[in-house]
Amino acid sequence: MKIGIVIGSGFKQLHGGNIRCFYLLEELIRRRHEVTIIHGLKKDATDSANRFGCNSVGVGWSTSRWQSSLRKMWNSISFILKTKKILSNFDFDVLFGINAVHAVPIVWQKKTESALIFVDMFSDLFASQQSYHFVAYPLWRIIRWIENWTVKKASRVAMITETMKGLMRKPFSQKIVVIPDGADTEIFSPDVNGDNIRREYGIGAGPIIGYQGGIGRHDGVQFLARAAPFVLKEVPEARFLIAGRGEYLSHIRKIIEENGTQGHFVFTGWLDYYRIPEVLAGTTVSVVPMPDIPYCRAVITFRLLEGLASGTPMVVSDLPGMREIVDESMVTFTKVEDPRRFADDIIKVLRMDKEKIRAMVGKGRQRVEKLDWRKIAELDADFIEGKYVSEKVKHLYT
Repeated sequence: MKIGIVIGSGFKQLHGGNIRCFYLLEELIRRRHEVTIIHGLKKDATDSANRFGCNSVGVGWSTSRWQSSLRKMWNSISFILKTKKILSNFDFDVLFGINAVHAVPIVWQKKTESALIFVDMFSDLFASQQSYHFVAYPLWRIIRWIENWTVKKASRVAMITETMKGLMRKPFSQKIVVIPDGADTEIFSPDVNGDNIRREYGIGAGPIIGYQGGIGRHDGVQFLARAAPFVLKEVPEARFLIAGRGEYLSHIRKIIEENGTQGHFVFTGWLDYYRIPEVLAGTTVSVVPMPDIPYCRAVITFRLLEGLASGTPMVVSDLPGMREIVDESMVTFTKVEDPRRFADDIIKVLRMDKEKIRAMVGKGRQRVEKLDWRKIAELDADFIEGKYVSEKVKHLYT
């Protein structure tokens, strides 16, 4: 089968949706499909051609997550138009993409089957980043219309949660199947040693509250910064380890300077994907502090799944997407917008009985083992091939 994979970002750094595509590509190539990858930049195309041994094309427009929302929107429009033109030169059996930006040029190819997996809703992400701007709502309406249109036009569509599926218009949502995100349970493991991270950043042997990932408004690190004084009042030896970067980092630093907790925070910057298991291994409690907003309600987030796989005790925002994967026997749910509640829940886990911790992380690890990326990649590949996957997906939740 001739398969075109449209993914703007390359694979030199693994993060976000390109992690899913990374494992999917390995599975498609293992099945001996003829794969062509469409990237945003030519250097990413060259890297992918060398990495996977398949044809790869660079469009010439960056869709990097590290751009401002408005710049990303402009580049995304340019990427869509150029990709549409490039795709018309190929004869694919099926085209695949993982978000709305990739979906538009794919569904425009009328003679080719299209398979889409939405790993988030770009409309809601844009609204969360631009909520203060007067154009946010009309642009949200336009982007949401485009998302519904691509779902209507696509041959088949998958989303990562039932909550996300429920955001689509009813006539279109009936064609959507749910295939959740996953984690690599081989590299994320309770057996990883976290001593190197503690030594490298001079943290010592005290309790560590950790966060890893992007630092945007919707990631919620600002809520951890606001909860920090309440945590330190009860656990003064605690440290906060923040591994990641993003446009909201300066705002986080301002909060901790104002509340006097900056001496307890360690910022590592962006770390390679393969170092995150060390971060989690060196962490006493890992937090997923996403706020209760439309974008966050519909996602799962790798931070949750990778923490579960690592056997790290977790304090997690109580949101519908998370609830589709875990319950109170695996994680401690919280309301991050309330700094005292958030701090109390962190302290509760820090002081939790070891046997209870062992039972919770054991159930969490057992849960995520069914969601190993290799198993998810098999389902994604079946989905692209046009096979019926709903029954197989049910087994992920039992």
